Amino acid sequence: MQTKGNVLDQTTLKSTLFSLDDLKSGHQYDALISDVNYAYSQPLQITLSPFVKAAVSFDKIADPETLISEGSSFLERFQVGSSVKVYYNSAKNEFSLVSQASGQSEKSKLTKGDLVVARLVKGVNGKGITVQITPTQFGFIEMAEITDDLVGNVIETLSQVQPIFPARIISFDKNQKPLLSSRESVVEQKSWELISPAGKSIHFQKWDEKQQAVGNQRNKILKFGPEVALKQGDLCIGYVANIGKAGCFV
Repeated sequence: MQTKGNVLDQTTLKSTLFSLDDLKSGHQYDALISDVNYAYSQPLQITLSPFVKAAVSFDKIADPETLISEGSSFLERFQVGSSVKVYYNSAKNEFSLVSQASGQSEKSKLTKGDLVVARLVKGVNGKGITVQITPTQFGFIEMAEITDDLVGNVIETLSQVQPIFPARIISFDKNQKPLLSSRESVVEQKSWELISPAGKSIHFQKWDEKQQAVGNQRNKILKFGPEVALKQGDLCIGYVANIGKAGCFV
């Protein structure tokens, strides 16, 4: 199939008169992007032929490692009229831009430490953001775990967050809802190996010394838990969650 730059030749596309029954699982096909809207869990609308139109789920657009390495520039390539390569999975009747989603079995249960693609759903003032991590499962990112950067009001800066981004599962709540972190130091594999319980404490302390010196105790709390990480009199940087008659909650 011929392409002109990054735009698929629509005449060629229309001449490809195959139907859904002609598609083979695991095979790669050319498609044309007909719409892009990250407000939906299937943000990419694609056309393979006049008889095959479909959508690509947010978690099938890229793997977490690609989003880490390429950042926000990765999503800029998806424009209406652009051509993309998609894989077909007949078992689920779905299309994917990542090859491993078409030929390999997906992990059935999420566990602590898993790196996932998250989609921003909404901000919850004073708490954090709700994210979608699979077509049927949602999670939550506390506002102190959104970014490593210390900003004036992290909830108000959510518009700067990518619509889909890498995040790591750091725990589960009492209802087994995943709690995640999109902080760079947690998402990146090398630093996560130090922060995770399996990492050696002496190496972590040396690596995180500068952060702790100015009161940024987030990595320390994540590694050791609040009961061990904090003691009375410690200097801590935090975000104001709520102000009421009982005081200021951070």
